[in-house]
Amino acid sequence: MTLLFRRRMVILCVVAIVAAVVLHRAYIFAANHGAKGVESSAYRAVAGPFETDAAADIVLHDSQRTKDLHVKVTYPKADGKFPVIVFSHGFGGSKDTYASLTQYWAARGYVVLQPTHDDSIAQRKENGEIHGVMQGFSTLREDIADPVAWRNRTRDISFVIDSLDEIERRVPGSAGKMDRARIGAGGHSFGALTTELLGGLTFTPPGASKPESLADRRISALLVLSGAGPRQHGVTETSWENITAPLMLMTGTRDMGVGGLNPDMRIKPYELVHSVHKYAIVLDRGSHMTFTGMPAKAGTEPAVLFETVEVASTAFWDAYLKSSEAAETYLRSPSLVDFSGGKAKLTTE
Repeated sequence: MTLLFRRRMVILCVVAIVAAVVLHRAYIFAANHGAKGVESSAYRAVAGPFETDAAADIVLHDSQRTKDLHVKVTYPKADGKFPVIVFSHGFGGSKDTYASLTQYWAARGYVVLQPTHDDSIAQRKENGEIHGVMQGFSTLREDIADPVAWRNRTRDISFVIDSLDEIERRVPGSAGKMDRARIGAGGHSFGALTTELLGGLTFTPPGASKPESLADRRISALLVLSGAGPRQHGVTETSWENITAPLMLMTGTRDMGVGGLNPDMRIKPYELVHSVHKYAIVLDRGSHMTFTGMPAKAGTEPAVLFETVEVASTAFWDAYLKSSEAAETYLRSPSLVDFSGGKAKLTTE
């Protein structure tokens, strides 16, 4: 191979990379520009927007498990009682992940509680268990298939709900604001599986003879972002039959996961649950990280994708935690798809 040939190949590679970057930025610009004409289709939340405040880190002690649980509390700076959302992060995340989404909800009249689960990379580094991010993700496949982790994660969420009185005592700004009769659970990735388990998803652990349930019936609505599918980790197509609460599933066409998990598998539970009120949303070119808000903030994805997540989820919470007929009507109309500039495919009944 001559030196001249090598130089030409390098130049061609550089040109190809530059062209790809330019095309990608053009796509994002066009997508965002196209969304500007659909402001009339935006959802008007039942309440807010309010100013918000947060207690960044309170520590709850679970004496039954001899465990300290770190929780972030975000709430409206307004008078009144507000529904509660408990949000479960993905593998390796923490209470501080998803701040854009959870603050958006709080500003529209929700108290949002975010526990840090044991698989949090930041927490494990602080505890000296690991020394780097890659080490934290090295056990991903094993951890997300571990029934012990499933039980611990769901117990974290249930324990947070058990502790609402203590949270109000520890966070004076939230005192008297949490409506215990209106509690929703949401999560992303491993947190989405956690949410499904809390909603009634059953599984059969290795060596067990019958399915196990970790359901918490105090939860009234379920938001599942990049969730699990059947035929994984002891979960079958009948595992969703006990889920009856209102459910919203979201994924994206580029939302791939461990073990060949793909968007079709993530959205399959829509057909399997027994919820009367259910919604499935697929975002065109949405990725696994779309739901964190990070790609939109970095400018690597059209902002309208994450904005659609914000709008759709808020309308869902308003419909089933605030009993808003207007919110339910919005979700069953073409408005959400119009707002997304055609990037959201919505299925409902």
